[in-house]
Amino acid sequence: MRTMKKITNVGMVMVIVLVTIFTMNLKEEVFADEEIERYIFDAKLVNAGDFGAYCKTNKISTKDPHYNWNLGDFVMTGYTACTKDQNGDAVFLKTFEDEVTLSFDLQQDIDKLNGNGKLFIDNDKRGQDEILKTKKTNFKKGALLVRYTDPDNKTYDTEIYTDFLTGNSKGAENMSVVFNEEGVYEVALDYKVESSKIKAFGGSLGTHNRYRMSFKFTVQNGTNTGFVFDESDGKEIEDFSIAPEGFYIDLANSKYVDVEYKWEVLNSKGTGLITQESAVAKDGDEFTKEGIYTVTFKNDYVDEKVTRTICVGQDEALKEYITNGKVVVTSNSELNEKIVKSNMEKGEKVANKKLKLGMMATVVTILITVLIGISLKRENM
Repeated sequence: MRTMKKITNVGMVMVIVLVTIFTMNLKEEVFADEEIERYIFDAKLVNAGDFGAYCKTNKISTKDPHYNWNLGDFVMTGYTACTKDQNGDAVFLKTFEDEVTLSFDLQQDIDKLNGNGKLFIDNDKRGQDEILKTKKTNFKKGALLVRYTDPDNKTYDTEIYTDFLTGNSKGAENMSVVFNEEGVYEVALDYKVESSKIKAFGGSLGTHNRYRMSFKFTVQNGTNTGFVFDESDGKEIEDFSIAPEGFYIDLANSKYVDVEYKWEVLNSKGTGLITQESAVAKDGDEFTKEGIYTVTFKNDYVDEKVTRTICVGQDEALKEYITNGKVVVTSNSELNEKIVKSNMEKGEKVANKKLKLGMMATVVTILITVLIGISLKRENM
């Protein structure tokens, strides 16, 4: 019996081990099957000429050494969503933790292009891209060029990643670059292809051609909202909130979010709202005038808009709108009665104040009259 128990226990242990191994393998398979969002660019490839700057845009003909084979593809990863602008260029929407990464998927042996040992990537010691306005530079074995334009339309000098196709380029190791800043990027890969007749002693005799792969894309925050902060304490304001002293807008440096606002006040009867102003707003704008504000955030590449409705001031009737979640309340008779009552109470307070002032003035006048009468009577005596 003890032997049977031992066998049973050993069997159970083996079952548990096998189940664990199977589960781990299953998990590995599941993770392996998870697909990473990838965008492959349709880069424009041209023959940029056999000498001078990379400026020509010759088509790849049947006689061209580069005919009917591809060096590789540019691939983008690390974004939340992708769309296209009016020119057909890719727009990558990113969120806070995204790292938008451009990589080059090299599909050739750079020393044996298209399987031909006499066709290879050669050093270009005097490379210059005329389109992206670079100075003469030792491109080495291919150069990745990136020109950046920020959301304020300021264009910066072109970044040059030399020796790119070897995977050892400084700042672009393993042929990849991370883009986190919002803006427009123009990209080109310039490389020189040697078509060698004789290749020996580290040199070659033959012909060469320069080629240029190029494309353009935009990176922007994939959000359609900004932040609204209380003017008094700097805390973030939620929708349908009261900010007695006002509020201000913070777009968190996102240049692609547009803001509009509508400012409304109560009508004379206190039964509805009248629009006083409707306009666009910008980052940092402050709003301190009493009333109801509807702030709308939108992004051209995000379908839905985001709104914030805020009450500014101490008016009880306006607070009723916010408290009840109503902006237009003409159909809410109960709330209208409260608003009218509030206005009547304000009117009664003003009337009572005027009445008290009038009574005080009457009393003062009577006292002055009595004093004058007494004074005249004494003089006559």
